[in-house]
Amino acid sequence: MSKYEGLQVVKELKKSTFPVYLVYSPEVKEHFAVKVFPFEGQDPHPSYKRELVITTLNHPNIVKIYDSCEKKENFHTEEEPVSYTLMELAPYGTLFEMVWRKGLPKNETLIRTYFHQLLEGVEYLHSKGIAHTDLKPENLLIGDQYILKIIDFERCKKGPSGKIPGRGTKNYRAPEVRSKTCNDPKAADIYSAGIVLFVMMFHFHPYLEDKLTKGYDLQKLLNEGQDGYWEALYECKGEDSIGTPEFKELFMGMVRTNPEERLTLDEVKNTAWFQGPVLSKKELRAVMCKIVKEPTWQTTN
Repeated sequence: MSKYEGLQVVKELKKSTFPVYLVYSPEVKEHFAVKVFPFEGQDPHPSYKRELVITTLNHPNIVKIYDSCEKKENFHTEEEPVSYTLMELAPYGTLFEMVWRKGLPKNETLIRTYFHQLLEGVEYLHSKGIAHTDLKPENLLIGDQYILKIIDFERCKKGPSGKIPGRGTKNYRAPEVRSKTCNDPKAADIYSAGIVLFVMMFHFHPYLEDKLTKGYDLQKLLNEGQDGYWEALYECKGEDSIGTPEFKELFMGMVRTNPEERLTLDEVKNTAWFQGPVLSKKELRAVMCKIVKEPTWQTTN
């Protein structure tokens, strides 16, 4: 019997195909997050099985799964059986919320600090033969001590061969993921990490798929590596789009259309921008505690 029996649902944290709930365990007297997967016919959902790939992983920038249940009857409001994973709770929400709602400061040292944490998590996954394939701010949590955590592995790809599940997320996915021609999911992760970095830096996307921005096809300019991309971006966004030459060199190297020409993780880490200053844990706490409030969870027991 699991030591996490008798979980009490406090509230829903995320509405989606695979909803996430805040739960309280009377046994261990802690709060956790539970991700729920509906059955597919008579069997557990394939996404649940893919998510289990991280149960044996242990890294500060990967969300920790403490327990899982392949079949649970009558979980919360679900009448049909479900599967679930019990995860560590990241109390400060998603990077998406930090950027778009709480105004993550456009501080290069802070952004570099979180980018380092993202890359450390990605590097660990890749060392285990796993590619995430859906990196985006919504799948990055801010956990205890304001440490970044990679979550949502239902689209992950393990091993070098075979198709990746799904087509990624619009405006973050590599071109080969969108076209279902991806042969190197690790290189696709580099592309998506580059987009995440850009969004942290500027608080807008480098392009919107299949849309013009003030008459410019920014996606085409970027994917073709044209020199005019940054000039066009400036015309669209003004001074909000000014980046250092070192940042531009790193970003452009990460989002090259041809995955074989894209920077590798080692090459990213050797760039001038990446090797700039980062915040210590103490400094990170001092900055972030001014942005977000400490959560106050209320149990239902």
